[in-house]
Amino acid sequence: MSRTLQFALAGAVLLAGHGVSLLQASVTNRQPVQPQREFCCPLGVSYLSGGGRVVLEQYCRRSGRSFFTFRVVGLASTCTHPPGTLLTDDRGRNYRMIGHSGLPPCESGELSEDPDAHFTWSFEQIPDDVGTISIAEYEDVVTQGMSYWAWRNVDISHCREGGQVP
Repeated sequence: MSRTLQFALAGAVLLAGHGVSLLQASVTNRQPVQPQREFCCPLGVSYLSGGGRVVLEQYCRRSGRSFFTFRVVGLASTCTHPPGTLLTDDRGRNYRMIGHSGLPPCESGELSEDPDAHFTWSFEQIPDDVGTISIAEYEDVVTQGMSYWAWRNVDISHCREGGQVP
């Protein structure tokens, strides 16, 4: 006898004497949807910039992307420029920036006035076996004359999913 039929019969027997109508319910064995797993690794690498600094706080992987979170310390008037930002691994492979949040894009002409802003840059996913990465901003027509940030040879070898608790 199927589970659905067993539940329907049991409910009918219990409710038969009370004049209550019974709606049949079905039971399914579907697995609950699992949230996408995020793996993050602390970095804590500072870049001095003018009178303040920008800290590369952590590296995360999820949904086929690599995310880097940053914290601005003591700097006002900041922006981000995705076309002039490049991530390169220790094999010379370049990764395209595919998103950013927390700072306005420089080409908008707006600047963040928060001297302690947090922001995120996301790139194509970096393979698990990469040892070091460099992230750098480069001058172009839009950002000419501005300060540029760079984190060179940042060790992410300890960020392998098997070597760090997700």
